[in-house]
Amino acid sequence: MRVKMHCLLAVLLCLLIFPPEFASAAPAYESYTYDYWGNVVYAPHAYLPENIIDGSTLGIGDLNTPSDLFVSRDGRVYIADSGNNRIIVTDKNWNVLAEIKSFENNGKSDTFKNPQGLYVTKDGHIYVADTDNGRIVELGPSGEFIREIGPPEADIIPADFVYKPMKLVLDEAKRIYVIAQNVNQGIIELNADGSFQGYMGASRVIPNIADYIWKMISTREQRAGMVLFVPTEYNNIYIDDEGFLYVTTSALSDSDIQNAINFRSADDRVAPVRRLNLTGTDVLRRRGFFPPVGDIRFPYIGSVRGASMLVDVVVDSTTGIYSVLDRKRGRIFTYDNDGNLLYVFGGIGEQVGTFKSPAAIERLGNKILVLDSKLNNITVFSITEYGSLINEALYLHHTGKYEEASDRWRQVLRYNSNYELAYIGLGKSLLRQDRFAEAMECFRLGNKRDLYSKAFQHYRKKTVEQNFGWIVGSIVLATAAVWLISKYRDKIFKRDNKLLDSLGYAFYVIFHPFDGFWDLKHEKRGSLPAACIIIVLLVVTFVLRRQLTGFIFNTNDPKRLNLFIEISSVMIPYGLWCIANWCLTTLMDGEGSFTDIIITTAYATVPLILINLLLIPFSHIITAEEGAFYTFFAQLAVFWCGLLIVLGTMITHQYTMRKTIGTSVLTIVGMGLITFIGLLVFDLLQQIITFVYTIYREIAFRL
Repeated sequence: MRVKMHCLLAVLLCLLIFPPEFASAAPAYESYTYDYWGNVVYAPHAYLPENIIDGSTLGIGDLNTPSDLFVSRDGRVYIADSGNNRIIVTDKNWNVLAEIKSFENNGKSDTFKNPQGLYVTKDGHIYVADTDNGRIVELGPSGEFIREIGPPEADIIPADFVYKPMKLVLDEAKRIYVIAQNVNQGIIELNADGSFQGYMGASRVIPNIADYIWKMISTREQRAGMVLFVPTEYNNIYIDDEGFLYVTTSALSDSDIQNAINFRSADDRVAPVRRLNLTGTDVLRRRGFFPPVGDIRFPYIGSVRGASMLVDVVVDSTTGIYSVLDRKRGRIFTYDNDGNLLYVFGGIGEQVGTFKSPAAIERLGNKILVLDSKLNNITVFSITEYGSLINEALYLHHTGKYEEASDRWRQVLRYNSNYELAYIGLGKSLLRQDRFAEAMECFRLGNKRDLYSKAFQHYRKKTVEQNFGWIVGSIVLATAAVWLISKYRDKIFKRDNKLLDSLGYAFYVIFHPFDGFWDLKHEKRGSLPAACIIIVLLVVTFVLRRQLTGFIFNTNDPKRLNLFIEISSVMIPYGLWCIANWCLTTLMDGEGSFTDIIITTAYATVPLILINLLLIPFSHIITAEEGAFYTFFAQLAVFWCGLLIVLGTMITHQYTMRKTIGTSVLTIVGMGLITFIGLLVFDLLQQIITFVYTIYREIAFRL
């Protein structure tokens, strides 16, 4: 027994000293994406931290606020160690090849001063943005001095301009593109000889309407003190193998980014990452559910608040996948070439895989390197099988191997069945195989409405060809049914049933409003119970339309039906109109009673009921390209309803058209005033309740 206890203790001691691999701690961050409705969807990790590289690891002393990172085609890693004024060169295995602290410049020893950026050409020439020296230094492959390029000179550059180059890249023609501090005209473009060519890629500005109006009416002195409408400045730049320039900016306001997210904007004026061609035009695709802005959900309070602060970008030129670095929350957001968010990893902290102040990002094969300027190290992330499958699927689809791509997407779904992009990728493959019904289902699961519409168009054509006889027969039967109902309407809606007669008369009112509204009031053809039923039907149709509209035109989350909100969206405007209209018409010699207004307004909403009911099946048989018809009928219902309300008000109160329009406008204003007063009263009651509850707690505590 004693021997067994000793053995057991020995095993436990070994496990503590040499823990097995599966017992290692999970990453200090969560991986997630966002679904179509903006909900956070947690996902398997696409990248995991593999190693931490710092000055001690390299054997060259501690790094000091390093600011940039570059990986050459042969796998060499270049580090701009800004605080130590040096450039470090290692191979892909992190063996130090060179440490460039000084160089001979025209016979004199020269050094860097706070170098913030670097770029290495195909032939190994190193270009350094020597920031505080206000120059760009070109070194040879062995670190020998080639030349320096001073501040750009041109008539459009102010004489007091302080040149501080921050980041730079070169294209195939050896043109130099520079991001400089406090430059908001765009990227500084230099010719191969270093001469100034011009600015390119300046972001378009979004003038604030209120500021613009104020600027028009303000004095000259006031205008001089106002902030100019100027483009935002860039903070980093990257060039891909095709010569496109990727730039990032962190100078956009949180409100502009939030609006871009809310409206799913593809406008490049609110774009923290851009892809510029040689003319400076942004050609980045923004076809994802949301624009590529980093996090789409962020707090406005707390220590880390506001939108993501994107400070660097790196591109996989073989697939068009690009990753952007968020300095504020330490996250890496990876997108495909259409702007779909693939995965997120990283975070703020001091554990492995998190950062304090991430400054640069690079790719080393399938690995991703992130430089931290405060922790003074580089975190090496290795790709997981899950991330590798996603990248492979995109690459295979990019190269036209759709069958193999669909196989990879199916494997991705085994890891993450909630990954909408996998369904979209699988649907694309099925669509190319003419398996339209299956493709439609995949696009529905992936919430991809444009591709669903494309698959549905082919599916509809095929279905119509196969069932043409049945479709024609159904149309004939439906037409006959409508004709019979209209012919025997009087027998269906019998006169001896007051409620049915009142409901049936609504069809007459909407097509003959002048006679209809007159009879509603003077001949008592309408009734309050019928009006209540009509309003209930209106609420029901709004709920049905929200839930049952065809997938192409229904952007509501079916899991988030709130009956209270749906009922309120109908009842509150209806009630406010009736109350405000009665208050005004009582003062303006209107002849209609409050009951007359309730009945008239209810009967005027019948077109909304009828057209909403017709739009539900209609939305299931048309494509997105035919959506103009859907929009037309939806707007027709609103216009028809509004016209009937105006005519009903005129006839009920015996007004002229001019007085009716004036009364209607004042009624809308009155609705706003009632709402404002109601909110004030609600806020006051809330404060009173809070005050009384506080006093009660204080008394209870003291007793």
